[in-house]
Amino acid sequence: MLSPLEKKLAEFREKFKQDYKPQLAEIIALWRDVRVKKQADDIDAFLFSVHKLKGSSGALNFLNLSDRLGLIEQELYPCKDNNSLLSTNLVTFVDRHMNAIIAASKTSPDPMLQVVDPEVSEQSQPNTKSELENDSQDTTSSGDEHNASNYSDISIALIDDDKAVCELMAKLLKGYGFDVECFSSISTYAETEKTKPVDLILLDLVMPAVSQQDVFDFAAQQHQNGVVVYVMSSLNSFDARLGGVRAKVEDYLLKPVNIITLVSKIRKTFKIDLAKPHKILLLDDQAIIGNF
Repeated sequence: MLSPLEKKLAEFREKFKQDYKPQLAEIIALWRDVRVKKQADDIDAFLFSVHKLKGSSGALNFLNLSDRLGLIEQELYPCKDNNSLLSTNLVTFVDRHMNAIIAASKTSPDPMLQVVDPEVSEQSQPNTKSELENDSQDTTSSGDEHNASNYSDISIALIDDDKAVCELMAKLLKGYGFDVECFSSISTYAETEKTKPVDLILLDLVMPAVSQQDVFDFAAQQHQNGVVVYVMSSLNSFDARLGGVRAKVEDYLLKPVNIITLVSKIRKTFKIDLAKPHKILLLDDQAIIGNF
């Protein structure tokens, strides 16, 4: 029998499948514009739609789809700032993956919408401080201590413009007992920041109307205010990670974020169950074992 959390997750997946064909049609149309016009605005619009679909599909463990979209986003992203990089080989590369997604959508069941259990491996999402801590003196930890006795003591603000991803992540975190509220933008969060302070912000890096630098500036300000910030992004570039380090974010998580990995990191950051004293009773007829 499915738990209430698993039932809710199944509902999100079913809703995603219902909305998938129209979203895919939109992405196909945007890619057609990119191929014909090769303009920076068209590339940006295409990448934004790919990024959103990648995030929502990954959060629901449709990893065959999110991985394909991730490859497209990773290879095409440099063209945002320089459309001259949109070479024939790159167009062919994106065509190949787009055609695979389109072909899969015409089969039943769609293999791109197969639920895949991700491997829980913290090595796949390295902590920015350990990876880049030698970049400059500004990357060193402040030494701030964050402690909580249980999950319900931690208030979390989830800032992401993708409503589906926000709702799903909030539902999963609430299932563990965290106090979670979703915000569609940094400005929306700022409206309630003073009346309802939080302990942790889960912050999307790519959002409309703000640049990456705006996001990192916001993260840096929150750090000064004593709020822990995790950045969540599908961008795995050196510059993006370096920006996170300079903003002193606690962690840089690659999307799709596995909920078990996320909860584990929160436990470590806030030292949940880690600082509690434990009493151990050792029963053994050999005294030397006890002394050891």
